[in-house]
Amino acid sequence: MVFFLVWVYRKSTKPKSAEFTEEEQGQMYEKVQRMKSDLIDWGIRDSTSITSSMNYKYKKGFANHLTGKILSKNNEPLVAFDRVERGFKANGYMFASTTNFDIFYDIRVDEFTITYNNKILGDIDKEGNIYDASNIRIGHALHPVKLAANIGPIRKRAGENSFPLELNGRILATIQVAPNHSDKQHAESASLNNENAYGENVITLHDVPTENEQKWLNSLAILETAFHGHWLI
Repeated sequence: MVFFLVWVYRKSTKPKSAEFTEEEQGQMYEKVQRMKSDLIDWGIRDSTSITSSMNYKYKKGFANHLTGKILSKNNEPLVAFDRVERGFKANGYMFASTTNFDIFYDIRVDEFTITYNNKILGDIDKEGNIYDASNIRIGHALHPVKLAANIGPIRKRAGENSFPLELNGRILATIQVAPNHSDKQHAESASLNNENAYGENVITLHDVPTENEQKWLNSLAILETAFHGHWLI
């Protein structure tokens, strides 16, 4: 058993070639593009239409895969996404699309580089600092640490349920922390403590965003549900 675990660890953490990564990302992108045919039209919607609910398929192995659709408040499929990570740390990438835009996330544990419609939007570092495409700090959004303790039917979570998004010198929005979807099967039979409800809006606006700020809001709302909303363990 020990030798098997060592083999799995080495297999999952072995660096992949540039050719492998390019091919895998191409396949993920094409998968998400096919999924878009099932989405409702984005139309005049904005980041406040994105909720913490999603339908998904999870596959665990040498690489962990999460593929699904984020739902609107009316339980309509609004965002399609495909996410992959390897190793004991959350290193990987994710594609997400609506009928209006495509977003690519390069994931390095708790740091992210975001590409929006094939143009670099910016980075988020592990302290929550937000940088634009020119590497200029423009804001801050530090996701709170969520600690878990499962004792029989009781599933407790410790950590803040929301956190502020500061952009361009003001508090633009509050982001609601997505509940862990791997707990959803226990939602009715278990006592869930300190978790937001499934299906809540992720973004609460406090000011009118600019066009570029709306891209950040869309990106962070999707990241909250499709990344922070499933711990891939």
